[in-house]
Amino acid sequence: MSRDACVARRVALVLTVSVAGCLSPTDVAQGTYLGVPEGWSGTYDTQAGIGISTRSPHTGRAALYMSGQADPKARATLLQSILPDAYVGGRVRMSAWVKPDNVTADYSGIWMRVDGAFETLAFDNMVGRAVVGNGPWRQVSIVLDVPVNAVGITFGGLFDGRGALLLDDMQFELVDQSVPSTDLITGRGSADSSRAATSYATSRTSPSNLDFEGLPRATQESVDWLARTAIPLASVDPTIGLTDLAPFGPMIGSARLVGLGEGTHGTREFFTLKHRLIRYLVESQGFTQFAIEATTPEAEDINRYVLTGDGNPTLLLSKLRFWIWNTQEMLDMIRWMRQWNASAPADKRVQFHGIDIQQPGASMDSVEAFIARVDPLRSHYVRTRLSCFDPYASRGATFGLPMIIYAARLATSRAACAFGAKEVYDLLNSSAAAYKAASSPDVYATALHSARLVQQWEAMATVFSTNTYALGLSRDSSMAENVRWLRDRVGVNAKMVLWAHNDHIGKLSGVMGRHLKNAYGSDYVAVGFAFGSGVLNAVNGTGGSVQAIRPEAVPSSWIESTFLATGKPLLLLDTRLMSAGGAAAIALAGPISMRTIGSTFNLLYPSGFQRAYAFPADFDLLLFVSSAHESTLLPYVF
Repeated sequence: MSRDACVARRVALVLTVSVAGCLSPTDVAQGTYLGVPEGWSGTYDTQAGIGISTRSPHTGRAALYMSGQADPKARATLLQSILPDAYVGGRVRMSAWVKPDNVTADYSGIWMRVDGAFETLAFDNMVGRAVVGNGPWRQVSIVLDVPVNAVGITFGGLFDGRGALLLDDMQFELVDQSVPSTDLITGRGSADSSRAATSYATSRTSPSNLDFEGLPRATQESVDWLARTAIPLASVDPTIGLTDLAPFGPMIGSARLVGLGEGTHGTREFFTLKHRLIRYLVESQGFTQFAIEATTPEAEDINRYVLTGDGNPTLLLSKLRFWIWNTQEMLDMIRWMRQWNASAPADKRVQFHGIDIQQPGASMDSVEAFIARVDPLRSHYVRTRLSCFDPYASRGATFGLPMIIYAARLATSRAACAFGAKEVYDLLNSSAAAYKAASSPDVYATALHSARLVQQWEAMATVFSTNTYALGLSRDSSMAENVRWLRDRVGVNAKMVLWAHNDHIGKLSGVMGRHLKNAYGSDYVAVGFAFGSGVLNAVNGTGGSVQAIRPEAVPSSWIESTFLATGKPLLLLDTRLMSAGGAAAIALAGPISMRTIGSTFNLLYPSGFQRAYAFPADFDLLLFVSSAHESTLLPYVF
């Protein structure tokens, strides 16, 4: 969307998002910027805004800013989740100072929810007492009981309407029973946003950044601990020896599933360092499977190349249709895989797989080609049921329409498409015996999975009509399902390395890494990647094209600043050591801010491209590159 539309959005799979409302460059210069504050997460609609204002806080240097534009349904939600340990069995009061500026809204103020394992135990969003109109700073509060079976507390700010609301100086405190509860739930449980206990698995034990001044900066003691504890690596060059990576083996231990993340999709050093790590895992640790955040059928064409040499790797890389992977660095790694396989024993050869669901076209083609071979009389049946996806299918040099166009279709139309995809999947599933006999168990399994990929794409595209948060959860759930399918296919004893963004690889609630951790426990190790300064490739959020972008320096409270302060260019940290590292290490364990940049970055609102991580809850290991450069983009070839 254009800046003239007053919207600057980061559309990604992440749980922390930011959005810009109608703030002019003058507003920004005068002390207001848009982005989710440190330690918080947020969701939003296109007409809403979340940010920080330094112009008129209640106290201190900053206050939270929430706004809505012309659409009366515009909503901005700020949230933070904590474990209930300090409040179990008591009554807790959450208060905040608020200041409305021409607010017209049904919901405007603060909210809090107490969750049981599978139900909401208490809830209040100030419905009926929204902060509206204009006025000076005043204090509002919510009071809820925290039963002994509570597993977590989620709270924050909520704005649904027009105007702007400032929030500042939030506070949590235990109160006695003489303070009336404001619980809006009448009776046991509620369907409103209830979560399972696993959703709080990575939550902190106490609230943070309640005054919106930011998180505390690391001390010199933390810098010294990090310098002593992290392992310096020799280089990111994937062609040199691997001796310096020897400590990486004991860090991953016996895990057979290792996720390698990246703090941006456009950093050369992340790619080349991951190439080195994959070389080490393949050559020294017996890993034979590689899976990347890319669409499955197109990745299988690359797999054929790395196994047999069949095909042009430059062309096959273009067919992944991700500019983020269409780089010289990725091409070099694919060619190394082919070189390795050319001389490696059969049981040591590495395979290349995709686990994502970005386009439905190749999956549709695979299903239709399979049916044409094994059951030609059903070809017309399958073709007609998949035809509604044709406008969104990429084939050859033709890119399909974006999924947002599918999401904009009428709900009845999308439901019909989804039913057609289900009918195709059910046909293959119910005909398993006959179709295996007419092909082979392996070919049949691939065809059935291709039909499932079409269903996954439809489910992901249709939730786009709801919000990008739901889109991310759907995508990550599907990618985790596809990893499990791959492991079942190649055997659970096979060792597999995954390549995706930090916020897919990490163990945050709802993302792929969390699903895998829940499924495989200690058999999954998550490795995050961060950088200090430099240049990266990203879609410019203010212009819409891919270009080299230099983000501003990281604030002193972010974990990258602590790494930079060590003066060491390349470090590998086992974050599990933090628990025994004393106060200096605990300060780095988080929640602590770290960059999270996907395929898009907006120079006007850099604060939106971070989230507060916890270690080792979110990442078992962390790799840091002090100086970064943009990846080497290749032209598309078809």
